[in-house]
Amino acid sequence: MIQTGSMLLYGNQVCRVCQQKEEVFHGTRRNYYLLQPIYDTSSLIRVPADNPKLMGKMRQILSLDEIYQLIQQIPKQETLWIADDRQRSDAWKEILSTGDRQKLVGMIKTLYEKKQEIEAAGRKFHTADENALRQAEQMIHDEFALVLDVQRDQVAPFIARQIEIQEKSEVQE
Repeated sequence: MIQTGSMLLYGNQVCRVCQQKEEVFHGTRRNYYLLQPIYDTSSLIRVPADNPKLMGKMRQILSLDEIYQLIQQIPKQETLWIADDRQRSDAWKEILSTGDRQKLVGMIKTLYEKKQEIEAAGRKFHTADENALRQAEQMIHDEFALVLDVQRDQVAPFIARQIEIQEKSEVQE
């Protein structure tokens, strides 16, 4: 059950459920959920409650424990670079559209490592890959910032610190 005031993900945005109300659009009376993106307060999203496809875009926000578990898995996560530009672009689009956090984190790690490698060789990182990286980071940072109660620009340093703490802990064991 979706509660007014609760936070959720709608597509790629973190939103607050403002209210559920009945409205008439184009002569049809329907129940809608009104969602306010928390990082774009000028927008309001109306989601018809009787539309399973659009309702399926609503997902629960990760818990604090789930975020820490996800961060702990980052160092162990394998990266897989797809050499073919088109196939790689399609893979990134699929991951971005599903919003699977595990895959998003893997995508970010893969793109970040490849970007470092390419730039170290004095070459320019593909614009499409840069855009995909930015989108994936935004999705993860928006959600993590909300749950961790930090600013979005503090998420990457927070993740880096957690990984560093984890690695030091593993060395000491």
